[in-house]
Amino acid sequence: MVSEQTEDAVQQGHGPGAVEQPVRRHDVSRLEPVPILGIIGVDRNGFDVAETYVRKRMRQLAIPENQIGEPNYGGYGTWRAFDPNGQLGGGCVTGVVVDSGVLNPELLNRKKGGRIYPELTVRERIDAAIAHEYAELRHGSHAEALKAAAGTELPIMPGARRLCRAMAG
Repeated sequence: MVSEQTEDAVQQGHGPGAVEQPVRRHDVSRLEPVPILGIIGVDRNGFDVAETYVRKRMRQLAIPENQIGEPNYGGYGTWRAFDPNGQLGGGCVTGVVVDSGVLNPELLNRKKGGRIYPELTVRERIDAAIAHEYAELRHGSHAEALKAAAGTELPIMPGARRLCRAMAG
């Protein structure tokens, strides 16, 4: 009976509401479309693993609360510390953001630090990204951030510190 109602609702084009009721999916208000897939289904309210980890790590490193993350300017304005769609390693406009570039072992190919980057753990890469983006937010330029992150006082992991120093050249 439930499957018939659901199938009927889809075939008749009544939209998601007609489908959600029979399958008891009442609380979809917290879900946002996933731009790459164009579908609804990923919880974007801090429950995904990367967002939770990055926020927690920034707090452990004593990043000021008002600088942990920033609105997703290219999307729905959702405040986030981890951007799953970014590919640069991180960014900073009004706050510190780490992005999925930290998952790419080839991110720094042919750049300073590129030789050791693939050897680091994702956690070390995240620490280095946090240190760099926080320095860039504070100092205003990428070049200044490279120098400042190399001597950061943040308690980042040793591998992250080594990467920051290598990137400064």
